[in-house]
Amino acid sequence: MKITKKSLIEEIAQDPKKAEILIDAGLHCIGCMASHFENIGQGLKVHGFSDKEIKDIIDELNKV
Repeated sequence: MKITKKSLIEEIAQDPKKAEILIDAGLHCIGCMASHFENIGQGLKVHGFSDKEIKDIIDELNKV
């Protein structure tokens, strides 16, 4: 599955290696209710990440 800004956090976090990347990036809400409907782009933006940082994290997730 290719990850985009519209990929749900819940779906990404099902892979332990990808969940670790999210946690390392400071996105600790992978277990919260918002992860069921919030996409990775929204989640990272709410946590103050720039568009460049979001792109870099998505690129890293897609390498795993």
